[in-house]
Amino acid sequence: MNNQKIYEELFRQFVFALSGVSVVGLNPVQVLSAYLSLIREHLGVLRDRVLSLGFSSGSEELWFFKHLKPKFLAEKIFRFEVHGIEMGRPVGTVDMVRDFLSDELRLVHRFFQQYAFLYQYYRSGAVELDGLYFVRGAELPVGMVVDVVDADAGFSTAMDYLFAKFIAFERLQVYLVEKMEHPFALVHDGPGAGRKVRPLRWTGDSINAVELGFALHDTGQLNDGKATLTEIFEWMADALNIVVKKPHRRFDEIEGRKIISKTDFTDRMRMSILNRIDRKNEYDPEKERLRLARSERKRIASEKKSGSNGTGSERGN
Repeated sequence: MNNQKIYEELFRQFVFALSGVSVVGLNPVQVLSAYLSLIREHLGVLRDRVLSLGFSSGSEELWFFKHLKPKFLAEKIFRFEVHGIEMGRPVGTVDMVRDFLSDELRLVHRFFQQYAFLYQYYRSGAVELDGLYFVRGAELPVGMVVDVVDADAGFSTAMDYLFAKFIAFERLQVYLVEKMEHPFALVHDGPGAGRKVRPLRWTGDSINAVELGFALHDTGQLNDGKATLTEIFEWMADALNIVVKKPHRRFDEIEGRKIISKTDFTDRMRMSILNRIDRKNEYDPEKERLRLARSERKRIASEKKSGSNGTGSERGN
């Protein structure tokens, strides 16, 4: 496995970890904290790998700082921006909320205008200046210098942060437009925040929907077990765009199965969950390494805190 594949695998694990963050019932501050904790952990691992492994070639270094690292940073930037919007949203009428969101959208557009040349470079996929923008230690001419938030010389270049901001703000544009259409639906979205959620429709066999509907009814999963079969199938029709005509007659098909199990669909659901559990419990060296790295960072932080007792509060970075 070359270094590029290692870094790509770290990003895949990062995306997977983000998808597992649960924000149900959390307030905006808790949501931001949950995401930042995970993002910092994975950025720390990524930095450690870069400093220890380096790059196989100059082109790999360009690829990393132009295309991969900005994706990690973009998630952090996007989460901060969404948090700010949710905390700053006014309590008022629909028009007040839309005006607030519209102002936020104008700020995003102003940012793109401020960096018009560089944004065009980013959008067009240009490569002519990559040697200046995405190589560590490269010095830009005075007129091309931009603010660099990440000053870690071994893990940053002139433009990787700005490209991350382009990614995050493009995502933020979509998020704001979506929220303007539904101004009171500002929620703490998961990793796909900012993307319009596609309507779902049932594309499996209709008999499987029949099996599921009866299972939901007979196990009392909806409305404290008081939902009727008619209500359940009407709900499925609205939510999943599937119409089951005469469910009781379709149930006879299930009862009359001869070759396959009478509960074929729910049996397969059960097996898929068991398989997922088995995969999750498999030993994963990378997950174990992440766990050990997290424990080590906590230990170091704890030692620093103990060593600072009685010396006053530390200044933030």
